Amino acid sequence: MQRIGRTLLGILAAACLAGCGGGGDDTAGEQNADVVAAAGDSAAVAHQQPEKAVQAFLEAVRLGDDQGAVALLTPKARTETERMDMMIAPPGSDTASFRIGEVRDTGPEVAEVDSTWTDVDQSGKPATNEITWVVRNSQDGWRISGMAAKIFPDRPAVMLNFEDPQDMIEQQRLADQEMVRRAQEAQAGGSGEARTAQDPFSQGPQ
Repeated sequence: MQRIGRTLLGILAAACLAGCGGGGDDTAGEQNADVVAAAGDSAAVAHQQPEKAVQAFLEAVRLGDDQGAVALLTPKARTETERMDMMIAPPGSDTASFRIGEVRDTGPEVAEVDSTWTDVDQSGKPATNEITWVVRNSQDGWRISGMAAKIFPDRPAVMLNFEDPQDMIEQQRLADQEMVRRAQEAQAGGSGEARTAQDPFSQGPQ
């Protein structure tokens, strides 16, 4: 089984490496309060607010509760990722914390929920990244269908549609390719040679 959790954590790590994730603030490291206890139990968040679904999902991610995280995806996201033998459930992290932000209604039975995710970076320092979650009201209640995270400060946020695993893989490929391109350019000191490398986001899928 291919663990698509790498995509989620990859975006968070890439944000830190690209310098667009801010340093941890005084509140980011606080313990998450009022979290739905049974994150893996669909009934725990069914028919509640979209922010409760995101809260429960992130707590499941933080605890490394694979089944709990998967249970909080939309039925289509679960079906499509299972069909491709994928799992959206990153390994847990004892050093991570999160906070829920603004909630916006974006359509009939669809909402966006802002959040911050704080964890230590490769140097051991706390870094906070902003993630927006797309949440749909399905037959199970509010469930997560995708996410958007800003990896590069000069690029739009990268959208991962959990209901379309093929596109999700492609977005990760492009992000990885862009990270390599920028790292090579930085190592070359912004030389003309480094700048000739293709920008995968401007050129489109290769």
